[in-house]
Amino acid sequence: NAAYYLFSKNDPIVLKMAIFATDEKLTFLDINRVSGNIINLIDIANDYIKKNIRWKADIIGMKRVETPEVPLKALREIICNSFAHARYNSSTEHEITIHPSKIKIYNPGEFPIGYKPEDFIVDNLQSIVRNPLILKTLFLSDDVETYGSGFRRVYDECKINDVITEYVLSREGFAFIFIRDVVNGVVNDVANKEMSKDEQLVLRLLKENPNLTASKIAELINKNSRTIQRITNELKNKNLIERIGGTRGYWKVID
Repeated sequence: NAAYYLFSKNDPIVLKMAIFATDEKLTFLDINRVSGNIINLIDIANDYIKKNIRWKADIIGMKRVETPEVPLKALREIICNSFAHARYNSSTEHEITIHPSKIKIYNPGEFPIGYKPEDFIVDNLQSIVRNPLILKTLFLSDDVETYGSGFRRVYDECKINDVITEYVLSREGFAFIFIRDVVNGVVNDVANKEMSKDEQLVLRLLKENPNLTASKIAELINKNSRTIQRITNELKNKNLIERIGGTRGYWKVID
């Protein structure tokens, strides 16, 4: 079974990935459902998040240095552990959801009963392994470093990079959450200006995809085109967006 899930070409595992316009699972900007083996899905999951998070660019010396909003070592560690400790006879599936204020990685494998992630950080507990052959294979391929120290490394990386994390324990599975820095983003604009919920939603949509047309926005939030025109006019009047170019142009969200 371990070999089947790790290497099979018969697409044994399903991974759902989506980007949502709000912190609820209501309006999605992108959605994907892929299947494959563990080795392939780890890379697919990692690449999907890397492509859809914010990167800060700095000029250091003569070089341009880009820094992701989430430490990549911590990100890959959580993804690998998600597949290593999942329950593969579960009715739920692996999920990655990216929201304006959080990145959530869910696996269908409940956390060991009576334990929390902090226990493996503070008390230096030994790893409680659900899938020993899968975990050993990922260890031998350098995807995970050592047994039982994954959460400690993740928390250390996040602490160094000032990234806040959360988690959700349930009977069906376990979700690890990276909190995104929205102080200088759209959420900050929303908080400091009087805006309707529809205006907030359209602003977030345009932040994620500046090329959205009025008709596409109307479809996404279930409004008519005239309403979208009114909303975008209000956002322009509040100096939150600017139209660059004509009908073939794009929207610029003003920070």
